Amino acid sequence: MLVQTYGRLVGHRMSLWVACATDVSSSTRKEAKRTMWQLWLTGLIGIWLIISPWIYNYASQAGALWNSIIFGVIVLILAIWAAVQFKNRS
Repeated sequence: MLVQTYGRLVGHRMSLWVACATDVSSSTRKEAKRTMWQLWLTGLIGIWLIISPWIYNYASQAGALWNSIIFGVIVLILAIWAAVQFKNRS
């Protein structure tokens, strides 16, 4: 029960970090530098989501495991895609 509750808590914290890190907008040149580190941070969060089931030992829970892996891959792919779009725009 504790692992299940802890897994949910980690999931909610990760959701909060993902929401904060993916709030990316660059409308001016000054914000362009800020955007690049946000894209890197978003990619790192995607990687963290993928490996977190093994770090926090909730890999035995199939639902939590696949949730972390799927959303981690989605966040990582979107971060890479956004970085490529950002580089092409610059």
